[in-house]
Amino acid sequence: MLCKNIKVKPLNEDNFKLYGQLIKKPERSPDAEVDTHNWWNNVANLPAEDSISVGILQVKHRDFTVTKLEQHTRTAEMLVSLKGNSILVVGKKSLDNREIERMEAFYLTSNQIIILNVGILHFVPFPLEDEAIYAVVFRFKTPEDDLEFIEFKEDINLVL
Repeated sequence: MLCKNIKVKPLNEDNFKLYGQLIKKPERSPDAEVDTHNWWNNVANLPAEDSISVGILQVKHRDFTVTKLEQHTRTAEMLVSLKGNSILVVGKKSLDNREIERMEAFYLTSNQIIILNVGILHFVPFPLEDEAIYAVVFRFKTPEDDLEFIEFKEDINLVL
């Protein structure tokens, strides 16, 4: 059940939990606290069946129109913002995997890190400036053997 327009909303833990995790500094006490630093262990988990790779993604400004989404069925995916603010479009397939059940768009600011759950539909973020740069962390060889695209018959516009 898709609509032709998606309203972009702020990203927070509650409205993103269907798609993955928002990683931020925990509100609990650090696991280690010393003169030089504080350390919080196990803030998030990145499930994968194999070794992990880190890639760099530089996204270029373009129209806020969604024409396709991608999916990985063997790995979660972490996006670590290195530069810029963007819009991230995510979606979820129906239980029978025949259609997209839900799509949402979120503002992804330069100080946010997210993990997309295995199987979540997504595509490269739409930068709000000329470009944005991300470190992308997922299972080794994901682009070669775990990348499925879904192209739309009609474009979907993002409403800011």
